[in-house]
Amino acid sequence: MGRLLGASPHGAARRLLLVAVASTAASSGCRIGFRSTGGDATLPSQASVGRTNMIRMWDEGGLLTRIGLGLAGGAVALGSISNVNTTQDTNRVGDTVVTTTTTTGTLDTAGAQAGADIANSDGKIAESYGRGRSFGASFAGGLDIASESLGGDTSGWQGEFGFAARSARFGRAFGWGWRASLTYGYGKFTAHERLLERQDRGPPDIAEELEHKFSGVNARFGLFMFKPPRSLKGLLATETYGKAELNLSDGSVYRLGQRLQVGFFYVEAELVRGNSGASTSMEVGFGF
Repeated sequence: MGRLLGASPHGAARRLLLVAVASTAASSGCRIGFRSTGGDATLPSQASVGRTNMIRMWDEGGLLTRIGLGLAGGAVALGSISNVNTTQDTNRVGDTVVTTTTTTGTLDTAGAQAGADIANSDGKIAESYGRGRSFGASFAGGLDIASESLGGDTSGWQGEFGFAARSARFGRAFGWGWRASLTYGYGKFTAHERLLERQDRGPPDIAEELEHKFSGVNARFGLFMFKPPRSLKGLLATETYGKAELNLSDGSVYRLGQRLQVGFFYVEAELVRGNSGASTSMEVGFGF
């Protein structure tokens, strides 16, 4: 390992840390970016072509993940309350009637502690480095926010929360590996001023608001390669991936994409297949 990573123990440790962090960045562990999608693969097939611009955030064990864990921990703690009893007491003070409602319950200590443990978790499930390879698994979360103020004609949001895992091997010249995530997503987007085709082939109608709801499972798998850097500024990585957005509310969407990352900057291009046929998507941002 000394010959592979460096001449001194200190250099070897630093090199191993750089490559481990680089493999995380190469697999798009955390990012914030701007996405622009032309076409309407996510909208009903009769809708006209438009543009959706959004800010996208994704992290594994970061702020969004911890917010999701906090909400999950609170839900577990609330679920541990039993024997709930509600009473009301009404009193007259002058011409005013005051009603006081009191709710009491029994809190299960074990359930409350489990909720606190979830809420205080750092999001990491497993992590290991060494012998030319790395592996990591964690909770993961994402948030997409679309707005007409970003230049498109769609507004709305979608959040997702679940699990992500990645594995990488690395040598002197380059490294390679895989990344996968499985999340539950929920959200709603509204397209404004879209034309709708008519079945009688007459003049199209105008839909002031056309909604698309998402409630379902997102599954993503990617293969990536990267050049082990001397510093993170020198990171060079590429990833080919596929993603299925299995929607239980409306039609599902399937994506095939390619991502190139140089240092902290990345650019991503996608082909999207959905309700109305094919769309294209471009995203730029920062990944680390």
